[in-house]
Amino acid sequence: MFAHDIEVDISKLSFEPFRTDNAQVRDFDCGEPALNEFLCSREVYSYQEEKWGNTTTVYLDGELIAYYTLSFSSLRTSYLDDHYKGFSKLNEYKLQEMPAIAIGRLATKKSWQNKGIGRIIIAKIVDDAVVHSRQSAGLRLLLVQAKHGAVPFYEKLGFQLVKPNRKER
Repeated sequence: MFAHDIEVDISKLSFEPFRTDNAQVRDFDCGEPALNEFLCSREVYSYQEEKWGNTTTVYLDGELIAYYTLSFSSLRTSYLDDHYKGFSKLNEYKLQEMPAIAIGRLATKKSWQNKGIGRIIIAKIVDDAVVHSRQSAGLRLLLVQAKHGAVPFYEKLGFQLVKPNRKER
């Protein structure tokens, strides 16, 4: 499936809430200017302060190697009717939207790309956000707001591309 194995000792990774006083943030480079700039912008601070999203930084032996941002979201059930057979009671419950958590940003430092960091992060998000939250909050979906070039990565992990439905074309 992937051309490379996971080359990181998972036990050495540290997942920490975003801190504004971290000097490594300014030097972070994932190769995507918009993702780099987000960490240094007022936007990331606003996300944290206003609780729009939660950014987590990932460290390996003290080095900032990745980050991701999560927020609460939903997906209209009209998308799910056409794509997913596992939600058989949607019509019975008359839900218009399915509760979800969205990955708004996920970036890995260039020197750590293609070493399995993204897969480790997705596995952690699934475990933390989906498995644990589902027991108490009714969470059913993990959404990704991915740049076009990242779609194949997410598809390899089992995500499915949702295309506009008839109502929202």
